[in-house]
Amino acid sequence: MHLVSRCLIHQQATITANEARIRALHDAVGDPTSLSLNQWVHFHALALEYQPDLFIEIGRGYGNSTVAFVEALHHYNPQGRVFSMCLSDSWDTRTLPRLQAFLPEKWFEPLEAPIVDIRELDFASLIGDARRVLVLWDAHGLVVADCVLSRLLPHLVDREHFVVMHDISDGRYCGNTLDYQGKPFWRGQEAGWSDETARLRLGWIDTVVEQTLPALDFLTRNRHELSSADHFVKTEISRNPEMLGQLRKAYPEGFFDDVNHWAFFSLNDTAGPYTFPAYQAEPGAPPELVPYAAVKAQPPRPPEPHFVNPNPASTRPPTMGEQVHVDLRRSTLFGMRTPLTYARIFAKILAGRYAL
Repeated sequence: MHLVSRCLIHQQATITANEARIRALHDAVGDPTSLSLNQWVHFHALALEYQPDLFIEIGRGYGNSTVAFVEALHHYNPQGRVFSMCLSDSWDTRTLPRLQAFLPEKWFEPLEAPIVDIRELDFASLIGDARRVLVLWDAHGLVVADCVLSRLLPHLVDREHFVVMHDISDGRYCGNTLDYQGKPFWRGQEAGWSDETARLRLGWIDTVVEQTLPALDFLTRNRHELSSADHFVKTEISRNPEMLGQLRKAYPEGFFDDVNHWAFFSLNDTAGPYTFPAYQAEPGAPPELVPYAAVKAQPPRPPEPHFVNPNPASTRPPTMGEQVHVDLRRSTLFGMRTPLTYARIFAKILAGRYAL
C-alpha cells in the first residue's frame, strides 16, 4: 500500500486520540477554505508516517499546513525543522497570536516562518544535511515553479524526498464537470479562479494553477509522472468496503474523506540521470542568494508592496492602483502579459470591480 494511503490507516489511532487538540489547532488558524479539516488530517497523517526531519513549505498563507507539520514533529522528532516561506504576513498578524494564546513557547521551536522571497533563498544551505525532506509546493505561478524545478530539486535527488502539490484535483473523483459550460478554455490561474474560464483538464488533472504545466514537463523529461493522492486512496482503501467502513467509523466527524485534492511526486521513484531547467530570473529579481543562516537570523520583514493582505480586518482596503498593480503582476499564460491581461483589467475598471 502506498504511503498516501497507509498513513490514513497507520496513524488513525494517534490522530483520533488527539481529536480535541487537532480541532483546536485547525480552528485557531480559521481558514477551512484553504485547507479543510479532512485535508489537514491527511497532511498530518502523511507527516507522521513519512517522518521527515525537514519540511519546506512554499506558501504559508494563514498556516494550516504549517501547524499540521509542526504538530507532527512533536510526535516523533522535536529536533526536526519546519521552514515555511511566504510573502504574506497573515501568520504573524493573525494566526500566531491565536496559537500563542494556548500553546507553550516550546511548541514553536521547530518552526521558522520568515517573510521571504523564494527567489532569494539559498536552498543548499537551507537543506544542509537533512536526510528526508517533505516539500509542500503551495505557492502558485511560474516564478515559484522556476525556483522549485531549477534550484530546489537538484539538492533533493541525493536524499529521500516527497513533494506535495495542493490545489490539483483528480477529475475521476472530484465531481467537476467536463463540460466547458459556455466558458472559454483555461487561460491562466487568475481567470480560472475568478470563473471567467473553464478549469484546466489534462488527463486526470483538474486544476487552475499554472505551475502544473512546468511540473508535468519536468517530470516527463525525467521519465516520471505526477501522481494523484486521491487515486491511491480510492483504489487501495475505498474499493475495500470493510476497510473504508472501519475508517469512516473510527475517525472523528470531519476528519476523514477519500477525496482531498492533492498530487505528489518524488524523484526517488525513478533512476537518474536527471535533467533540470536552467533558472530564468525575472527582471528585477534579487541578484544574490541569501544563505539560510542569514534568513534565520534576520527579523521578520514586511511583505512586498504589491502584496495585498487577504484578511480585510487586519489592514486598510487596497487602493485601485494597488489592485491594478497586483493584476499586472499575475501571469496570464506562461508568465507573459498578453493583450488579454490589459483587456481584463480594463473590463474590471468598466464594471466597477476595483474598489475605490
